[in-house]
Amino acid sequence: MNKFIAIVLLICTIAFADEDGVVPEVDRKRQIDPALILGGFGYSSLDRIAIEGFILNGFQPFKNIGLYLEYSPRLDLRLDADEPSYGSLSVFAIAGTANLILQANESYKEEKEEKSVAYYIVFGSLWLSSGTSYYALLGNNMIGLSIFENHLFEWWIDKDDWDMREVGFMESVGLQANLLFMFVGGGVQFEVTNRRRNLGVFFHIKLFPIFFERFPHE
Repeated sequence: MNKFIAIVLLICTIAFADEDGVVPEVDRKRQIDPALILGGFGYSSLDRIAIEGFILNGFQPFKNIGLYLEYSPRLDLRLDADEPSYGSLSVFAIAGTANLILQANESYKEEKEEKSVAYYIVFGSLWLSSGTSYYALLGNNMIGLSIFENHLFEWWIDKDDWDMREVGFMESVGLQANLLFMFVGGGVQFEVTNRRRNLGVFFHIKLFPIFFERFPHE
């Protein structure tokens, strides 16, 4: 029991400490560290299965506001139709290629306070296609509790005629517990397409996050 308490205290110290090793103020306890989450799986009562990989987590679009973003290439499967949605993966492929082009531009590699318009277009497209907004209620994304919304734009292709037969989006709202190496969450989910309107509940789990050093605030 003593060893367990010591490990918990050590983890909390690392999670809540700032760069200088000083115990942070109250408004710093919810600081989110950027992370790469290797895999994720979700199931919904709408007969949907979500498979995610290489999730980018912990980006703060606005200073001094505890709102954070997550980008996740996602493959959504419908069990009743046994077919995937190509919306998220298609946009990630296009935006990812555009990002590689930007990275190859030497002028883009220079560190600037002002980001280029292309930068916001690329990452805005990634987030709109399949992204998450969340706010840390307790702790941070190592150990804590967050409220979040997740959205996904989708389309399904008729493989016989290769035309887009169904278009829509999915929205999820719920709570997520961050347990260091495992993120577990659930809540309410609804989908709206040109063919259906559904409301249900969902559960997801994300595994093996790799945390990066906190970005400077200045």
